[in-house]
Amino acid sequence: MMRFIQHSPERQSENLELWSKFHEVVVKAFEQYQLPVIELGKSTPRQAVCQVFEKVNTGGVTLTVFELLTATFAADVFDLRQDWADRRAQWAGKYGILSEVANTDFLQAVTLLATYERHRAATRPAGTKPPSRASAADGRTCSTSSSLSTASGHPP
Repeated sequence: MMRFIQHSPERQSENLELWSKFHEVVVKAFEQYQLPVIELGKSTPRQAVCQVFEKVNTGGVTLTVFELLTATFAADVFDLRQDWADRRAQWAGKYGILSEVANTDFLQAVTLLATYERHRAATRPAGTKPPSRASAADGRTCSTSSSLSTASGHPP
C-alpha cells in the first residue's frame, strides 16, 4: 500500500484515495466473505467423504472416480494425480499401449480385479482351489462405490 501511494510523489493524494476505494470495495469484501465449510473428522470413512464432496459439488461438472479419489487421498498427503502421471511416464517407454489408458480406465480395471478376488475368496469353500474361469455372476463391479471402497481397503 505504502509503495503504491508513494510511487508518484506528485499524485500521493490521488493514490491514497484510489487505494482507499480499492480497500473498501475489494479487500473488505474478501475479508468479510464467509466461506462455507463442512468439517469431517479423521474417523469419517473415505466413501462418506467422497459422497459429501460429490453432493456439494454444485459447479455442474460431474466428478470422475479419479477426481474423487484424488481429493480423498489428498487428506492423507498422497498426490494421486502426480502418482498417476509418474506411472504413465514409466509405462510410456516400456509398454506403449498403456500410454492410451485413462486414469479412470485404470481405476475401473483395478476395482474389477479387487472385487472379483474378494468375491472369489468369500464364496470359495475353505481349502478349495479357486476356479480357473469366472462365471457370469462372479461379483465383479466397477461402480464409484466399489472403486472408493477398493481404494480405502474396505469391502463395499
